[in-house]
Amino acid sequence: MEFLSGALDPPAWQAISRAMSILHEVGACVTDVVDGQGRPVLTALGQHLAMLPVSVRLAKMLVYAAVFGCQEPAVSISSGDNNANKNKNDNIINNNNTRTMFMVLTS
Repeated sequence: MEFLSGALDPPAWQAISRAMSILHEVGACVTDVVDGQGRPVLTALGQHLAMLPVSVRLAKMLVYAAVFGCQEPAVSISSGDNNANKNKNDNIINNNNTRTMFMVLTS
């Protein structure tokens, strides 16, 4: 996490800590102890979640939906939630884009 301190506009430590907590909570990240240092490492689930342009929790829902064969309702839920603050026409376009992108990734 030290590399983030070198960014032009580094995030607050609390934001980084919360993000790491969420990644651990959903099983996307584990702490690997090498030479006595705990380093965060993405799990296989975390690598799949990183490919989806939605929040981590929604991405996990989409991955599990693909595993259990219920992609269509999960994509509808995630695209609606992900675009909650946009107007109706934008939602229709984004829902279709999300659905298409997810179906390509899972086929």
